[in-house]
Amino acid sequence: MSSSTARWIGANALGQAAALTASGLLGHFAGSFGELPLAVSIAGLVAAGLLEGALLGAAQAWALRMDRARGRRWVGLTVGAFAVWWTLGVLASLVEPPAPSRLTVVLVALVAGGALGLFVGALQGRARPRGLRAAWLGANVAGWAAGLLLAALAAELVPWGPFTGMTLLIGAVGGMATGALVGTVTAPWRP
Repeated sequence: MSSSTARWIGANALGQAAALTASGLLGHFAGSFGELPLAVSIAGLVAAGLLEGALLGAAQAWALRMDRARGRRWVGLTVGAFAVWWTLGVLASLVEPPAPSRLTVVLVALVAGGALGLFVGALQGRARPRGLRAAWLGANVAGWAAGLLLAALAAELVPWGPFTGMTLLIGAVGGMATGALVGTVTAPWRP
């Protein structure tokens, strides 16, 4: 494995771990204020998505050794993709069954991951040469579908009950594994 491939995979792993850790902490602290109005809860979840996109996009821009202008654009496109995906995900969760079957969890993770990959690939693809956009899109759809499936399975390890350090650790390790998988799948087509 080349050093640039290892850098890309590592950046995706660390960026996603940081993003899920920060999102988990944000959710925990927001929950400490008691029951929040639905609109505030939705805004908080979308904000967590913006944070996830910013941290992952910044890690990717670092891995790609982008100059400041290209890096800012890359981060902005990544944030945009995550904002759209989290907004749609939050709206979809309003009609989610309370106790989905494992098959439902798997199918939703694959479809939701593919959708995230579609948004990330399409928006980040705007920073890619036209002839490379379709491959980047396809790699992101495949990578994020697999990554969110892994994240959904890791989420099943989180114990029910109050937020603990173990909850945070599972989120961080799950995020790292998810990011490493996405990085591995997308590495051959990275910019």
